[in-house]
Amino acid sequence: MGREREVEELASLLRDGARLLTLTGPGGSGKTRLAIEAAAELVPEFRNGVFWVGLAPLRDPGLVTDTIAQALGAKDGLAEHIGERELLLLLDNLEQVIEAAPELAILVESCPYLTLLVTSRELLRVRGEVEYQVLPLAESEAVELFCARSRLEPGDTIAELYRRLDNLPLAVELAAARTSVLSPAQILERLSKRLDLLKGGRDADARQQTLRAAIEWSYELLDEVEKHLFGRLAVFVGGCTLESAEQVAEADLDTLQSLVDKSLLRHTGERFWMLETIREYAEERLAESSEAHEIGRRHAEHLLALGEEAYPHLHGGSPGDWFDRLEREHDNLRAALDRLEALAETKRVLQLTGALAEFWAVKGHLSEGRRRVESALSADRRPTAARGRALIGAADLAKATGDPATGEAAGRGGGCAAPFPWRCPRQRPVAAPGRDCHDRARPSGGAGAPRGERPALPRPRGRALHAGGDSFPRVDAR
Repeated sequence: MGREREVEELASLLRDGARLLTLTGPGGSGKTRLAIEAAAELVPEFRNGVFWVGLAPLRDPGLVTDTIAQALGAKDGLAEHIGERELLLLLDNLEQVIEAAPELAILVESCPYLTLLVTSRELLRVRGEVEYQVLPLAESEAVELFCARSRLEPGDTIAELYRRLDNLPLAVELAAARTSVLSPAQILERLSKRLDLLKGGRDADARQQTLRAAIEWSYELLDEVEKHLFGRLAVFVGGCTLESAEQVAEADLDTLQSLVDKSLLRHTGERFWMLETIREYAEERLAESSEAHEIGRRHAEHLLALGEEAYPHLHGGSPGDWFDRLEREHDNLRAALDRLEALAETKRVLQLTGALAEFWAVKGHLSEGRRRVESALSADRRPTAARGRALIGAADLAKATGDPATGEAAGRGGGCAAPFPWRCPRQRPVAAPGRDCHDRARPSGGAGAPRGERPALPRPRGRALHAGGDSFPRVDAR
């Protein structure tokens, strides 16, 4: 609501030639919404499009350019793909991967008609950056927001309340969500105590302390069931489905709806998700609980099961919507892999990376997929079915990135135990696709088996049979 002046100022800066414009401010100050509105204003002025790229779930700076490439559908190098295209990229929540800033600056220098609009809690501190500080809402805008959310008429108590909340949009919204059970005067009294307690410290920005106080106050008003679920849901990165929340966090629909009603949880389409500022607080609550390890284990097991369920569909010729499902869960899959790696669950890391190799290849996550699979193979060299599957995935990804030598090196990793009933002799090396992949791919029934008795070929092996040599053409996933 409001912000018309700020939207126009941002649009003017971009029209005047700012090519790396960073919106700074604390969490909950409205940076994302303001940036989206400004970008929408400029859609007609960028011939090749305006793209939003959400970075909040990322923790690895090395994934930033991969994520941008995925958003743009880039198959080759990102700079080469952009070239002289006239694009505006809105990079949202960069502060968690701020180390990627120099790479972004190089990208801007390499692409003469690329403009970056960035939201971050801190500056990128690279050449050519222009800062735009996002200030709190104007008094009239804060009143409008509170009254719209609470459906109450403006008054002196409400005016004092939003002043105490520093006019931060998220803090105002959290307070307004409680007006169904508390009057504005009661909210002001209770919240003021929390604000006074927190603002005694000097180790954080005053507005950030205000927001934390608002979140903490909202949390303390939850009942025990809601508190437990709120913390457990922080294990999900990038949101989750109802089914996932039920299986991992033991959620029930009524409690989920209650958290949505209190503005601590969002619901869009089929997914539940938290604003990153709120999820950070929920993560703290989960980490302090006695069940943090168990919830993390459940999350990893759930994502491993998802990968295993997807594998035969991805390789059987009828993937349906599995590639898109895995794309929606990609941030959770990354978190599960990171957790399993931290626990030295090397066999399970091999299982999951092997299951996801085809997804990474088809959806264009080639660099990330190769890093993940090669790391998993280095960590566990035992001749297991999981390793055999991961070796096939490594060779597949290497070939897909135009690196046949590495594909052959992956194949020299040793024998494998076959995860499916075609011949894969333990002592035979897994070779580069297109050579003795022929033999690994041949059904155990043999070439002379009746047609109806031959098992379907999983897709990577089907590609190896198709190639017949060093070339390794990609077959459309459909």
